[in-house]
Amino acid sequence: MNKTNAIKHALWVLLKRESPYFRELVTQDSSGNILFPWDAEYDIEANILTSNHSSGFGANLSSLLGPLIYMAQGDIFPREIATARGFKNFRDQTSLRPLAQLFSKTNSLQTHHEPAPLGEYVYYVNYFGRFRNLHFDKLLSTVLSVYFSPLQTLVDETERFFVDRNVDPSNCLSVFIRGTDGVKGDVDAMCTFAKKMVLRNRGMTVLLHTDDLSVCKRALSVMTDLRVVVCDLLPLKTANFNQQHLQPGLSSSEAGKRSLMTLLIMAQSQFLVVGSGQFSLWAVLLRGNNRGVFQFVSGGQQENGLYVRLFYWLVKICRPELVSLQ
Repeated sequence: MNKTNAIKHALWVLLKRESPYFRELVTQDSSGNILFPWDAEYDIEANILTSNHSSGFGANLSSLLGPLIYMAQGDIFPREIATARGFKNFRDQTSLRPLAQLFSKTNSLQTHHEPAPLGEYVYYVNYFGRFRNLHFDKLLSTVLSVYFSPLQTLVDETERFFVDRNVDPSNCLSVFIRGTDGVKGDVDAMCTFAKKMVLRNRGMTVLLHTDDLSVCKRALSVMTDLRVVVCDLLPLKTANFNQQHLQPGLSSSEAGKRSLMTLLIMAQSQFLVVGSGQFSLWAVLLRGNNRGVFQFVSGGQQENGLYVRLFYWLVKICRPELVSLQ
């Protein structure tokens, strides 16, 4: 990498810390089918979007969201979402429809006019960015509604979770602290913030979400004087667990359902404290807004440096296509 490219890369990394979107080039194969990053492909003739991405639960969903936004910009809604190898730890392995066991509207809207020309770039919602900069405009909201509306059975089970644990979602604070296969959240900073929130909202319950046993123990010790309910739908694991492995004690189908229910619990909480990452992002996306969301960035801070924020706003004014849907 030469010096000029190195500088461009450094600036782009800086920008991604604040931007709600990042974009990637799309290509086409010899048949005209659209090839996306993250191992996704749109079959133009069949009107089917296929993703063979297999990673963590949130990353799998994001592998579809970007292409779906891209096509919705051209007023195209795939009639089917399919997979052959993707979502392997979060779906029924006998089904080639990875969203069918999770979401109710996996078939498309039908357009009745000529679709608009498709663009050069696909825009992905930025899981490293600042979620407060994400606007739930008509395009994003439509895609989420059409393809990512949870099954009613899972919504009902989520409601039972609150009832069984005597937690009022309108008076609770969900705290999600990533622990295993990525950069750990700042446990002390996030839990101290949660304590301050509870002091301002007497009687509030804290819902703790983490998959890391050591993080859970530390968080409980910091919040020892609060009412804390551990969300136990997904098993606690050791710090070196890789999210590309099967959840211990669960079938892949059950792991997918419980992952989505965990996100719904976070999304329905009055307040939500998260870091960066795909799981945090999807809690906000399924919430449908960023009100009541408090995000921690690196170093246990709630703000990027002033120079990062100023750089983002400068780019947003001068080159909006780099940081927003076009």
